[in-house]
Amino acid sequence: MAANTDSRVTITYDPPPNSYFFVGETPVSVTASDVSGTLSSCVFKVIVKDKCSGDLNKDERITPADALIAFKCYLGLDECPDCVDMNKDGEVTPADARCIFRIYLEVPDCQQDSDAALYKDCTGHSFYPGDTCSDESCIAEGMERKIFEEWKKQFLSIHNLSEEMFAERIEISDVKITNLWWRIDYVFVLDWVRSQQSESVSFNESSSDQEIEKAVWLAIEKGEQFDIPHIVSKAVVEDAFQDCGSDMNIDWCHIDFLNVSGELIVKGSKPLDKARNQAILPGGYGPDCVRAIVDVSTGELLRCYTEPCLIF
Repeated sequence: MAANTDSRVTITYDPPPNSYFFVGETPVSVTASDVSGTLSSCVFKVIVKDKCSGDLNKDERITPADALIAFKCYLGLDECPDCVDMNKDGEVTPADARCIFRIYLEVPDCQQDSDAALYKDCTGHSFYPGDTCSDESCIAEGMERKIFEEWKKQFLSIHNLSEEMFAERIEISDVKITNLWWRIDYVFVLDWVRSQQSESVSFNESSSDQEIEKAVWLAIEKGEQFDIPHIVSKAVVEDAFQDCGSDMNIDWCHIDFLNVSGELIVKGSKPLDKARNQAILPGGYGPDCVRAIVDVSTGELLRCYTEPCLIF
């Protein structure tokens, strides 16, 4: 992205020129101003596709021939090209050949399966609500919808989201009213990351518009970075944990935003001395655990520390 060279016009870019763009979509804003102070701006998307598409023979299409290359690699009958590990599990198996064949058949690919496997044992509301409430038809008329509309208006403003970005990143699981509490459960979605979220608003049947507006404002966390431009790959996150300790148990079920600062993070932990811990308390728990926190938008290890295993 070239910088402006016309001295009569000042153009700024966010992200700035020469920025690195990760796989996925990144919004780029451009603002121009002339000597009179007149401003003009626009926003566009930079889309970076994963080079590992399944086209192993580089003929610019994906066919059963590519799947055969992957299977021969697994059998040791031929050389293994780059990107043959399609499901990114660290090894070449028949599953990689099957993944390429599924792409050829235009059915859900193996990376989607791999992503879903992260959350298959998680509890709580669904990590994959899909179209459950994509058209907002699950929201009842009356107070339930009134609060929802106020929540959405403030949510977009507070988190600097457009309607389009909201539709791409927020999948609503449920909206309901119980005992004068309005609650919304939803999933934040960005690439492979899925993060369960919820907000609850206190009200009563006589609440005025101003009271509902204030209650919604108090319910929404202000620092959470729903507008982050991108995240790093799962492999980069896993590598970051290695800087704290090998074979850490990563808690994919609770990817969440840090309080106050708002970074999207995931935690991991493991006993420092499993044998000693088991001797103290059955089940592998004890007083000595190493814990780590990694920022999934940068792949940075934010914290590595020890504390009792029963405290997370």
